[in-house]
Amino acid sequence: MELSTGQKSVGADFASVSINASGKAAIVGIGRERTFLKTVRLPKVGSDDLRQLVFVQWKSLFPIEEADAAFCAHQTSDVNADGVLTVVAAVRTSDLIDIREQLGSKGIKQVRFVPIGVSAAAALAAIGVADGLVIDGNGSQTTFDLVAGGDTVLSRSVLHAESAEIEAKRTLLADGQSTAQVFTTSNVAFPGAQVLATDLLSSLADVSGHDLISRLEQGKELAAVTKKNNRLSIYFLIAAVLLLAVVLTQRFDEEQVVVNGEAKWAKRVSKARSNRKIAELESKKQTDFTNLLDPAFEPGQRLSDALATITVAAPQTVWLSGVNMDRGRPIQIRGTALTNEAVTQFVNTLGGSERFRDVQLVNASTAKIEQTEVVNFTMNVTAVANVPLPKPMKAKKAASTSKGSDKS
Repeated sequence: MELSTGQKSVGADFASVSINASGKAAIVGIGRERTFLKTVRLPKVGSDDLRQLVFVQWKSLFPIEEADAAFCAHQTSDVNADGVLTVVAAVRTSDLIDIREQLGSKGIKQVRFVPIGVSAAAALAAIGVADGLVIDGNGSQTTFDLVAGGDTVLSRSVLHAESAEIEAKRTLLADGQSTAQVFTTSNVAFPGAQVLATDLLSSLADVSGHDLISRLEQGKELAAVTKKNNRLSIYFLIAAVLLLAVVLTQRFDEEQVVVNGEAKWAKRVSKARSNRKIAELESKKQTDFTNLLDPAFEPGQRLSDALATITVAAPQTVWLSGVNMDRGRPIQIRGTALTNEAVTQFVNTLGGSERFRDVQLVNASTAKIEQTEVVNFTMNVTAVANVPLPKPMKAKKAASTSKGSDKS
C-alpha cells in the first residue's frame, strides 16, 4: 500500500504490481508463512530496553539466528505476577532486503514492514471491538488471527480445510478461549460471523508499534541520529565563531576611533594578547574540568544492559517490584521472594557477576500475602565502570574566637 495516496496494489509478485509513479513510501504486510509470532511475559520497560530483553531470550523464542532476523516487540495491557504479555514477531532479514530492492526498482525508497497478522487488531479497533477471531482467505490458505485486549496474540495459517469451524475452534482453544466472537473478511464465508467492511491490507496504515527492524537497521538509525547531533554541534560552533568574529570586528572598529597613536595602539595589542593568554588558560581549565566530569556521566556499561542482567539473574521465586537506576549512583533493587534462600541466591548471583560489585542486602522483612509468607527485600549494587559522581565537599566552619580577655 502506497502511503501518500493510500493506493493498494495486489499481485503474484512485485513485478506484476502497479505502483503510482509519484509514490515514494509504502507499507508492506509480511505474510504469516514468513513470520514467526510468539508471546512471552517480560518486565515493563521502554522500547529500547525491550529490544535488549528480547535479545537475551532470543534463542528460546525463534529458530533463526538473531543476526539474520528483523523483529518487533509490543507490550500489551495484559499484566500479571509473571510480567507483561509481550507480542514478538520476527522475519528473516533476507526477505525484507529482497522486497526493499524490488520496491526500490519502482521508485519506492521508504518502506515500512509490518506483520500482516497484527492488522487484525487494527481492523477490529476500527469498529470498536477489542476481542475476537478474524478469519481471512489468502490464495490457497485460510488465516486465523486471535485478538485479545486490542492486540493480536495468536496468528496461524492453514491450507483451505474442509471445515473452517474446526480450525476456528482449534485456534480459540490454543489460547484457552472458546467464546470469542468470529469476524471474517469479505472473501471468507463462515456461518454466524460478522463480515468486516475493510480488508487486512487496508488496516496496516492504522498499525503502530509493530515495525519490523533488524539490528543493522537499528544501528543505522542510531548513527543517523548521532550524525544529526554532530551536525548541530558544528552549526553551533560555527555560529559561536561568527558571533566572536562580529564582536572582535566591532571592538576593533571602536578601538580605531579611540587610538591616537602608535604607542597607545601597541599597549592595547599587548593587553589583548595578555587577555588571550588568560582566556586560553581559562579554556584549558574548563576542558580539564569537562574531562574530569565525563566519566561520571558516561559509564562503561549501559543501564539497559545492567537491567537485563539483573532480570535474568533473579531466581524463579523472586519477583522484582522496582529498580532505581541513576548514572553515578548505586542501583537500588526492590522485590519479593518466597524464601530467604531465594534472596541469598539472588545476592550471590549478582555478587558473582562481572558486571557488578559491592552487592549489599539493605533490608529483608517477612510479610504475608493472603496465607503465603513472603520476604520483602531491598538491595544496593554498583555497576562496574559506572563511576560515582563526586560528592561536594562541605566547607569547614572557621573556629570561633572567644570574646573578652582572659582573667589572670
